[in-house]
Amino acid sequence: MYCIHCGKELPQGKFCPGCGKQQGSTAPPSPAEKPSTLPYAPPPSYPAQPPPAYTPPPPPAYAPPCPAYPVGPHEYKTIGGVLRLLQVGMILTLVLTPLILIFDFATFWGVTLVLELISTAMMGLTAVSTIMLLRRNPKFLTVFHVVWFASFAWTIVRTTILIVQQVIYGGEFLALFTGMFSIWGIIMSVVVFFLCRMYYTRSVRVRTYMGSDTYVTQCPFTKNVTPPQPAVPDDAGRQNQQGYY
Repeated sequence: MYCIHCGKELPQGKFCPGCGKQQGSTAPPSPAEKPSTLPYAPPPSYPAQPPPAYTPPPPPAYAPPCPAYPVGPHEYKTIGGVLRLLQVGMILTLVLTPLILIFDFATFWGVTLVLELISTAMMGLTAVSTIMLLRRNPKFLTVFHVVWFASFAWTIVRTTILIVQQVIYGGEFLALFTGMFSIWGIIMSVVVFFLCRMYYTRSVRVRTYMGSDTYVTQCPFTKNVTPPQPAVPDDAGRQNQQGYY
């Protein structure tokens, strides 16, 4: 008898003395070594499923951007800035004019009384153009020039009469003082006139407040002046502050 593994002759026994392996093992094969007797069953097939339809998410609710400043009519369409100061000056003029007239009647007489009454009336007339401006009357600029030109002419006439009167009754020194004081008043009036004229013809606030430029173009004294452009809110809602206030 020979070993089934190495072929060496074997004595009686179950193990080979050469390789030490068991001879003629009758152990049943392991389940893994057993051939399967079941018929082959292929894996089940499933029908191909279409991919789910894509549903886009709903768009976010649109919220318009909030402007940094409220959008609406420009603030220059209301009384403010220098216009407010002019309004206060107009009220003071209307209040003081009758009081000065009463003072004139109580203090002066004769020619001096007439001169002072006319001067006080001229002062009161300066408020007329301001009233027309605040009421958006396009003729206010024409009235402004006429009143001031008349005031200048009257100031020169009044100064001449006072100087002659002082020379006759008060002496040369008093006449010189009266003349110098009157000249100083005329210079200040001219300065105020040109400042007001520049403001009326170049102010963006006045142009926006009036709503049109006819107050400049239809005035015979400023028809050659280019009026300013009105102020409007910009895209962000901010108020355009350019121009004379």
